[in-house]
Amino acid sequence: MKHLALALFCVFLLTLTTASAEVTAQITVFCNGGVVYDNAVTVTGSNPTAWDAIRASDVGYDYTDYGGWIFINSIAGCGGSWGPAFYVNGAESDVGVNSYYIEDGDHLQVLPC
Repeated sequence: MKHLALALFCVFLLTLTTASAEVTAQITVFCNGGVVYDNAVTVTGSNPTAWDAIRASDVGYDYTDYGGWIFINSIAGCGGSWGPAFYVNGAESDVGVNSYYIEDGDHLQVLPC
């Protein structure tokens, strides 16, 4: 009986620690050779993405949702012929904004192409 109670308690603790997290990321948008937006945003939820951070910020954006794949047409009034490029901690991301799960302290950079 003690083992069952201990197992249930461990499951309860695991649920508390993974159900919701608070993650802060810095979002920087470059345009026309300068920074046009640079603010930190805090996102609360399970496995927040870069897209969640952008939506939680006060940066203006225009996007197209291709059935779960998000294409940012413009952000902070800037966009290029192929949309903005997305970088995480200085390296170009190999996934889109809705597929990158942010970690506390990440620096998200967006540059027009």
